[in-house]
Amino acid sequence: MAGERYYWDANAFLGFLKEGKGRVEMCRQVLEAGERGEIQIITSSLTLVEVVHIKGRIRMDADDEEKMRAMFEKRYLILMDVNRRISESARQLIWQDSIKITA
Repeated sequence: MAGERYYWDANAFLGFLKEGKGRVEMCRQVLEAGERGEIQIITSSLTLVEVVHIKGRIRMDADDEEKMRAMFEKRYLILMDVNRRISESARQLIWQDSIKITA
C-alpha cells in the first residue's frame, strides 16, 4: 500500500462513529481513500480504549462494540504502540510547532 499517511486520534474516530456534526463527510473521504489503497491511517494502540469515551464528548456504548471493532480492523489502519521515543518526539513537535492538543 502506497500513498500518504494520516494520523487519527480518538476524536476523529469518535466523531465519525457517532456522526459528529461537520466530521462525518470529511472522515468518510479519508476512509474511502484508505479503501482505495491511496492512504494509510495511523493511530495509537491507545485509541482503541480512548474512543470509548473522551471527556466532554459523546460516549460510545457497549452496543457500539461491533461497529468499533469493524472500524479498527480495516487493512489501511495501522496501530502504533506508544513508546518513549514516540512520546518525546510528539512533545517536541508540540513545542516546536505550537500544536494545540484538544480532548
